[in-house]
Amino acid sequence: MTLKPPMKPPMKPLWATLVVSFAALSSAQAGERHTRDEDAHGNIHHLNSSIHVDDNGRAEDLHTVNGSINVGDHAEIKAAKTVNGSVSLGDDSRAETLNTVNGRIQVGKRSTVSGDVGTVNGRILLHDDTTVKGNVGNVNSNITVEPRAHVVGQITTSNGDINVQDAAKIDGGIHVKRTNNWRTNDGDSTRRIPHITIGADAQIGGELVFDQEVKLRVHSTAKIGPVKGAEVEIYSSGK
Repeated sequence: MTLKPPMKPPMKPLWATLVVSFAALSSAQAGERHTRDEDAHGNIHHLNSSIHVDDNGRAEDLHTVNGSINVGDHAEIKAAKTVNGSVSLGDDSRAETLNTVNGRIQVGKRSTVSGDVGTVNGRILLHDDTTVKGNVGNVNSNITVEPRAHVVGQITTSNGDINVQDAAKIDGGIHVKRTNNWRTNDGDSTRRIPHITIGADAQIGGELVFDQEVKLRVHSTAKIGPVKGAEVEIYSSGK
């Protein structure tokens, strides 16, 4: 009898992993009677307040549940995680991962994130010359990659626009996943169509995969990989 190898379980989407991990974090911290500050290892854990790291500061893991995380310029951290709040990394700073569930994420100019940047409900903004070595993704809201920013991994969304600006580079391609986000207006069901814009001299490696209808505009000087599920509209500057 020939034994078949066990089937590998399907990979969870980024948003599902975030929700599970942050739910565990919230549950673990809910039993605390007071807020904990920085420990001997440079970790900062809060429950119902924001966390701030000064310019030129150093820290390890930054965790909160109900609050934002703001890291200054020329700073270095390991990970920033929150549930209900935004995450901001200043200019010329470094981090390993930046994650939230309900909030935006902003990465400053010339900063580097060595892992993933992800949120569920919130905008993602990568400023000029940012480098993200992992994946960038959300479910709801827009993703903007400013000039000369570089994403080594893939960009994913379901219900948001993606704007890759001039001379930005995405090595791992783009994936807009299928959504069931329908809304009713005067008895008619309508669905918002995501807009994907690739700017002048931008480069998209890998595939551009669209599991739902999108409006895809690509500048005439941009270079992109194979497109699946959408028609490409070529545009030039000023049009």
